[in-house]
This record gives sequence, C-alpha cells and structure tokens, in this order.
Amino acid sequence: MNKHVWIAALFAGLLAGCGDDKAATQSIEGKVEVFSIGTAVQGATVDLLNFDQPMGITATSGAGGAIKIEGVPQGTDVTLAVLASDSYLGKPTFTFHVGGSPIQSDLTGRTFYLVNTSLATTMLTLLGASGVPAGVGVLAGSVVRVVDGEEKGIFGAKAAVDSGLSPIYFAGLVPDLQAKSSDASGRFIFFGLPVGKATITATGSDGSALGTSTVGVYDQSVSLVTIYAQ
Repeated sequence: MNKHVWIAALFAGLLAGCGDDKAATQSIEGKVEVFSIGTAVQGATVDLLNFDQPMGITATSGAGGAIKIEGVPQGTDVTLAVLASDSYLGKPTFTFHVGGSPIQSDLTGRTFYLVNTSLATTMLTLLGASGVPAGVGVLAGSVVRVVDGEEKGIFGAKAAVDSGLSPIYFAGLVPDLQAKSSDASGRFIFFGLPVGKATITATGSDGSALGTSTVGVYDQSVSLVTIYAQ
C-alpha cells in the first residue's frame, strides 16, 4: 500500500469511528417521583451509573419532575442514582437495570424513583424499625411480567437473596409482616442487607424460576430493582 492510500485509509477509519461514537449513544427520558406515592419531584439530581460505576453524566429534573438524560453509551447497564433535598438521610435512591437490560435504544416514559424522609419514616415505623443502621442498606423491588407492553405484578411470587435474609411482602402499599409471598403488585423488600452486591432470585407460586437480578446495596441507602419474569 503506497503512502497516499495508507493516509486516505487512516482518515476514513477515523471518520468512520467518529460516526460510530455518535450513533452509539442513547437518551433516557421520563420523570422523577416519590417511590410508591407518585408525587413529582422537581430539582432532583440524577446521576448515571454503569451498574455501580459512575459515568460522569448528570441531569436535573424540571417542572413536573420531567427529566432527560442524553449521551448514554449504548450497552450501558443503566443504573440511576436520584438525590434531592429531602432524600432520606441525604442518600441517593438507586434504581438498577433501567429498561430491563443494557440500553440499546432511546428510552422514553420512564419513572425514576426517590425515597424521601417522609416515606422512609412511615415505612420504617410499619416495619417496627427506628432507622437504617450504618453498614447496611435496603432493597425494594417487584416481580413483574410484561403483558401487552405493560408491567404487571405477579401474585404469589417469592424473592430470595444470596445472603439468606428473609423478605417482607406487601398488602397494597403497606408491608405485611405475615405474608409468605407477594400480592398482585409483586412487591418485596429486604431490610438490612450487607453493603455490596446482592443477587435476588424470584420464583412463582408453583416454585418455578421467574428471574434473577444482581444489584448493589449501599450504606443506609435504598436500592430498587424490577425482576422481569422470563
């Protein structure tokens, strides 16, 4: 290959690479609201992580909690850390695996949740706890199946975590300490998980495997996850 052809090939490769980089980013659009309550949150800071690694990409929610995060590299295992002035203990709420899998296209109509002091205090009271001790975190989630494009909670689902801690299920919006499986919302909560990674496995009422997910647990923070039934 002569010198001129080599230089032309080099520039063509660089230009192609630039085009690929531009095409390989996505956006995520939606709103920030209080978990379980649905109140819109304006002025919340939303940081993007690739699972548990900060990406240096941040957005702030506007009127009605509206937010758009741009420049998300394709293939990112999207986790969002949401922090506002009334966040419980001043800690972010982490939502893992937004979109259900590594991002491949733009996401719209998403809800990014925040656990504020009022909600946390109410839930802790119902759980008979005075607070979240240092060195542990809380994981809340739901087991769902997508039906006609909508997420539907699975009644009778059970959740297990690799640390062996027992879950608490819900009756509507209220934790039910006597329940042995989920109500129609598919919701569950693990209170007091060790900080680090946790793997949750969901099974159906007949014992069949529904799905599994690995998330991060942060000190005195709440992590959220949705497990999609296969």
